[in-house]
Amino acid sequence: MLINRLVASATAKTEIVDTGEEKAVRFSHVEVSFPCDEHDNFFENNKTMGFSIVQNGSVHFRLKSWRDEYVAIRIYIDAIIYDKLYKTCALLALQNIKFDRFAMYAAVLLPVDVLRRRTRMQHGTYCSKIITEVLQECEIGGPLLATAVACQSTPNMLYMFLGGHKSAPVARHPPGDRVSDA
Repeated sequence: MLINRLVASATAKTEIVDTGEEKAVRFSHVEVSFPCDEHDNFFENNKTMGFSIVQNGSVHFRLKSWRDEYVAIRIYIDAIIYDKLYKTCALLALQNIKFDRFAMYAAVLLPVDVLRRRTRMQHGTYCSKIITEVLQECEIGGPLLATAVACQSTPNMLYMFLGGHKSAPVARHPPGDRVSDA
């Protein structure tokens, strides 16, 4: 929990809310959430397939539910792109990709050349990096995300690039100041 708060604070961004006030954006994790399978069958009980990785874990693609404090950013995409994203996430989850603790904690400090040399299979990955990579591979997220450097991506950056509170699930982010199961 302390690590999540540190990550969220160290990478915080500022957004202007509807009232015109500035608000700190502090997220410590990101997932891609799929409300239905590749055959357009919705999952029961408000569950979705979640794709990401957590500290000390491996990349996962599993059925899950979401707590109310999670913030969803809905992204509308073509069915063909949805299918490609779904299958890409499913395949990555089968590759036993581990968590890259070093790069995740040092991403805001290390030169990009050092980070780019770290591969999924040899070093692992972290949530914002792999989510950025799959969204870029499927050409989702617009020009800001398309030009983002995945190894320097953060949950806060993804929140801002994908529209944050202005969009209202494909990508879901839990708040950095709360305990997260995913």
